[in-house]
Amino acid sequence: MSVIPQTAWVRAALVVACLVVLFFVTRALAVPATFGQYGYYRGASVDEWAAKPPAYSPGVQSCQGCHAPVYASWSAGAHATIGCESCHGPAGTHAAGLGQRPARPEGREFCGRCHASDKARPSLVKQVDLATHNPGLACVTCHRPHDPALAGGGKGQ
Repeated sequence: MSVIPQTAWVRAALVVACLVVLFFVTRALAVPATFGQYGYYRGASVDEWAAKPPAYSPGVQSCQGCHAPVYASWSAGAHATIGCESCHGPAGTHAAGLGQRPARPEGREFCGRCHASDKARPSLVKQVDLATHNPGLACVTCHRPHDPALAGGGKGQ
C-alpha cells in the first residue's frame, strides 16, 4: 500500500475549496438581488410586468363603444358567450388607440378549431364535418361570424 504524500491532500483540499468559492462567487453574480423575495421568483419582475401595456382589453365592453352594430349582432347571437379576443386575438393596444386592428379570421380551419367534428367536444357546440360541409368555401360565405345563423347566402358582418 502506497502512502500519498501530505502535500497531495493539501492540494486536493485547496482545489475543492477554490471550486466552492468559485461556485458561490458565480452564484452571487448570476442570481438577481430580488430573487427569492416572493418565494422562488425574482421580486423585481412584478414591477417590470406591471409596466408593460396589457395585451388583452378589459373585456367585450371595451369593444362596444366603437363597434356597436357588430356588438349588437354578437350579443344576440350564438357566440354571445365567447369574448371578442377569443377569435380576434389580443386587442389591448387597439382598444387603447395605440395598436393595429385585430385579425379578421375567415378561414375554414379557424372556425374548425371549435366546430370541426370531435367526439370529445361538448354536444352544445355545433359541429360539422369540414371535409363534406361546403368544401372549398369559407364559412363566412354562408354564416355571419358574430351571429352564425345562415346569412341568406351572402357574406355577413
